[in-house]
Amino acid sequence: MAGIENLKEIIALGGDVTFGFARSLEDGKLSFQDLPNFLPAARTLLPAIKDIDQVDDEFADLDDSERAELIAYFADRFDLPSDEVERVIEKLFRVGLDLADVIGDVAGLLKKE
Repeated sequence: MAGIENLKEIIALGGDVTFGFARSLEDGKLSFQDLPNFLPAARTLLPAIKDIDQVDDEFADLDDSERAELIAYFADRFDLPSDEVERVIEKLFRVGLDLADVIGDVAGLLKKE
């Protein structure tokens, strides 16, 4: 069992970058004054890339309880001001996990041929 710590670090980085852009674009423009919005992403970058080579193994070994743990981690880590938006984003995250799983299955079938 590979665990999911590296997947969590990738999720943290992706979320921090996304929310950095969301905060920065609230005024309709992106400028150097928005750099502080990306400080959380700067802090999560090194942990996320340190063991990036293990992410594929962790994802391939993902079981239902780990999948649920990742979804809960995402929901806890990224609390949004709008409950409705948060609900939709969490649903998109679950769908994204499922889609990545299906793509992995298809890739595995193609390798066999």
